[in-house]
Amino acid sequence: MSNQKRIGVIGSGYVGLVTGACLAKVGHQVMIADVDNSKIQKLNSSECPIYEPGLEEILWKHAWKGNLKFTSDMEALVTLNDILFICVGTPSGEDGSTDLSYVISVAETIGKYMNVDKIVIDKSTVPVGTGDLVGKTINSKLLERGVEHSFHVVSNPEFLKEGTAVKDLMEGERIVIGLNKDRVDSDDVLKNILEMYEPFPGKKIVMGLREAEITKYAANAFLMVKLTFMNEIARLCDATQANVMEVIEGIGSDSRIGEKFLLPGPGSLSGSCFPGYYKAILPDSTKITLEELYLRVSNGEKINIKSTDHLITKDEEKEILEVSKRTVEELIEFTLSDGRIIRCTEDHLFPIIRNNSMILKKAKDIKGDDLFVSSL
Repeated sequence: MSNQKRIGVIGSGYVGLVTGACLAKVGHQVMIADVDNSKIQKLNSSECPIYEPGLEEILWKHAWKGNLKFTSDMEALVTLNDILFICVGTPSGEDGSTDLSYVISVAETIGKYMNVDKIVIDKSTVPVGTGDLVGKTINSKLLERGVEHSFHVVSNPEFLKEGTAVKDLMEGERIVIGLNKDRVDSDDVLKNILEMYEPFPGKKIVMGLREAEITKYAANAFLMVKLTFMNEIARLCDATQANVMEVIEGIGSDSRIGEKFLLPGPGSLSGSCFPGYYKAILPDSTKITLEELYLRVSNGEKINIKSTDHLITKDEEKEILEVSKRTVEELIEFTLSDGRIIRCTEDHLFPIIRNNSMILKKAKDIKGDDLFVSSL
C-alpha cells in the first residue's frame, strides 16, 4: 500500500489486538508486544486470548503474510517502529482512581529505548492530563540517557464494543485525534496519522490533546446517563406492571434520542463464582473482599450486601444466606472494552444482551455477539 507505516502496539489485550490486527489488515507493518511472554507464545502458536468475530482470521492471515508480528522484545518494538501505540490496561483503584502504572511503565520503556523521533499514541482510557504525564516520563528517561529525540504524544481514544470491535474500528463513525497543535512540527505528525488512518472511512476529528482525553470520558459518561435513566424507567415499569421493551421502542424511535443504549441493565458485575480478591459492597458503601466475606459469614456473622436483580434492575440490600468456597484449576477471563478484566468460573452467570433482550448466560457459553450489559 502507499503510505505504509511501521507501527508498534504495546499491549496484547482487547484494544491492542484489535487495533494491531485492523492496521495490519489495511497494509501497514505492525508489531504487537507484551511483557507477558506466555501471551506472546500463544499468539505465535495461533492461539487468540480473546474471542471477537473476525479477529482471529485477520490475525493469522497477516501473521502468515508477514506484516503482523508478536514479540516480548520491547527494545525491538520501540527501535524498529515509527508510530507507537499504548494499549495497556488502566484498572480502577480501591478509591475509584485510575491506576496509570502500566501506562507510565510503557512510557519509561519508550524513553529507555527511543533511538529516533517517534509518534506515541495513547489509546488506553486515561484521565485528562495523562498525555502530558506520558510526555514528561519519556523526557525524563531521555535526560537520564543524555540523548535528544523529538516525539509527539497523541491521544487517540478507542470506541470499541465487545462483539463488534473489528467493525467499530474498520467502519467506525469517527476517529478522534488529539495532539499539541501549537508545536511547529504538528502538521507533519498529523499528516502521518491521517495517512495511517486513510483506509478507514470514519470522520477524522482533530483536536487538542486534553480535548481528546475528555471526549472519551464524556462519551462514556453520556452513555451511562442513558443507561442509568433507563434503569429508573425500568423500575417505574416494574412498579406499574408495564412492558419496558415497548416503552424503549416508543422513545427510541425519536431520532433526537435514538434506540441505542436504552436497554436497562445493572451496570455492574457480581455473583458467587469470582476469585476471593474481588469485592462486595456493603450497605454503607464500603467494600470487602469475597475472601473476607466468606470467612465472616462462615463464622456466623450476619452480613447484608448490595444486590441487583439482573432482570428488573432493582438495587436492594440482601443478607448473605450461604457461602461456599471451592478450588478450580482455571478461570475464564474477559477483557471489556474499557480495559477492565473480569475473571470467573465457567459456570458463573452474567446478564448479557442478545437480540435486543437481556438474558442470563454462563460464562462458558458467552460468545462474541453477546454484549455485557455493563460494557460501553
